[in-house]
Amino acid sequence: MDKRDIQVREYRPEWRSDFRNLNVSWLAALFSVTAEDERQLGNPEAILEKGGMIFFAVLEDRPIGTVAVIPDSPSSIQVAKMGVDERCRGLGAGNALLDAALRWSVSRNFTTIHLDTADQLVEAIRLYERAGFRRKGDHHVHPVFKRTTFRMELAPEALERYRSA
Repeated sequence: MDKRDIQVREYRPEWRSDFRNLNVSWLAALFSVTAEDERQLGNPEAILEKGGMIFFAVLEDRPIGTVAVIPDSPSSIQVAKMGVDERCRGLGAGNALLDAALRWSVSRNFTTIHLDTADQLVEAIRLYERAGFRRKGDHHVHPVFKRTTFRMELAPEALERYRSA
């Protein structure tokens, strides 16, 4: 396996269960999978219907990672439900997925791009920081998922880099 072989593709109905399974894998390892997680992961089409997108990192025709971008206002979008098969971590799939999600969001004129994450997700936080995300605000118990999280937002200079790319 080589990271050059990873392709990022938009959602396909046949990958519906991969969206769920890739996310449940990391969620169950670190947290409990909530009813709201199950609702979101069991109906990825709802993300698309809201004007969002789901991307997959594909290696040898098999989804190995996924990320969603979900609009929460006409100018703001959330990066969410990002997971990579633990056997394929370190190949650059997370970076490729985040890059695709950010480019897609900027191309649709979203001016605020944010995410919620947790301290346990050390590697993911490093990835977000390298992309230009910065912590915004304090830790809080997420009102929907009931996990302690904090918000990160793409810094204006990083947003501008994506805009001019």
